[in-house]
Amino acid sequence: MVLCSGVGKREITPPVGTPLAGRPSTYLSFHIHDPLWAKVIYFEIDETRAVLISVDLILLERAFSAGVREEIAQRLKLPVEAVIFCATHTHTGPSVGWSPWEGQGAYEAGLKRKVVDAAQEAQATAAPASVFYAASRREDLSHNRRFVMRDGAVVTHPGPDEGALHPDGPIDPEIQAVMVTDAQGGPLAVLVGFTCHPTAMGWKVSAISADYPHWIEREIKGAFGEGVEMLFFSGALGDVGEGQDWRTRADELGTGLAGRIGREVGREAVQALRTSKAAVTPALITDYAEAPVPTVDMGPARRRWAEDVLRTPEGRPGWQVRDARMVLAMWRTWPEEIVTGCPLIALGEVAFYGIPGELFCWYGLQLKARSRFRHPFVLGLANDRIGYIADRVFPTKDIFDAPLNFKDRDFGQRDDAGERMVRAALKLGIK
Repeated sequence: MVLCSGVGKREITPPVGTPLAGRPSTYLSFHIHDPLWAKVIYFEIDETRAVLISVDLILLERAFSAGVREEIAQRLKLPVEAVIFCATHTHTGPSVGWSPWEGQGAYEAGLKRKVVDAAQEAQATAAPASVFYAASRREDLSHNRRFVMRDGAVVTHPGPDEGALHPDGPIDPEIQAVMVTDAQGGPLAVLVGFTCHPTAMGWKVSAISADYPHWIEREIKGAFGEGVEMLFFSGALGDVGEGQDWRTRADELGTGLAGRIGREVGREAVQALRTSKAAVTPALITDYAEAPVPTVDMGPARRRWAEDVLRTPEGRPGWQVRDARMVLAMWRTWPEEIVTGCPLIALGEVAFYGIPGELFCWYGLQLKARSRFRHPFVLGLANDRIGYIADRVFPTKDIFDAPLNFKDRDFGQRDDAGERMVRAALKLGIK
């Protein structure tokens, strides 16, 4: 069997003045630190075809993602389930399909056209290729951002003097890299996976940016050539923040922290590919499974909390006011269960599992440990953004949270949202 692969990309940077998504309130961009990109890699063996897409956006609404994937499937003549469309989750880019802003409609129309064009370019340039895998580990570039407090509650990103006792969950220190080369052995693309929120630019820099993946790309291109494309995929990052020291994180946010994380991840990927990469068997599988997942209760207690916050918003954190508005806007329509999907693209021993939201890290580690494939990637925010995926699916990270006590549990003990998602993924690729 001969594997063929091609790459396409288009710039998707919005104009200066576009609001930056992922902020507690409206933050307008004042300049462009680095451009945003849509990058596509295409794989084909015989009649089996697959497409992986990475875009520098915070997330993808299901309707927008479905429209893009359906058009790509039609034009490239492949099943829509074989198209995995991922957001890198940068918080210093525009919103798509939510949080309206002036010019959003035109931007989304252009974005769809550019992603489809990049996919067609990737297929048109496909040629015989080889795939290699390598990995490294760094324990000092991320931390679990949910902390159990003295009063028993859980707080995301607590201050250093607020009574935090210990993190409520783990991190995933693995840095994964897949290199695709042409028939002569020249690098075409490097796919990098790392589990950590791309929020290192923080609130101090009102600039459009891909966040730390930008610096990963610089390291990859510096090592292998400017013509090599780097596609970044976030992992199970729902509860994982940037930097090792949570106490000093707020003071370090900005280009310094983003640059340090990105350079270190990039250098680890380069070193692993240079010294320990392993050839991947030229085989291609695509698969898809649905998963019904339970959601957090949006009942009277949450509504009362939200109403109280909005009656007295003065002095409250911006995120709390945002979350209160979200609760009141959603409680009538928020379902008890969401039916979502988990796609798979597997290249030999390497598996790419698409997760339609922000899976908490412990569940991602369970998926990687139990996968039938030797080198599993968890692709966060793939095809949809149902919310944070933990014991339940919830739309925001800070409303009435309780400890999940991951250190005291084994996989299979609970029929919760995260375990249902993992179980659905583990069924994929079994023919």
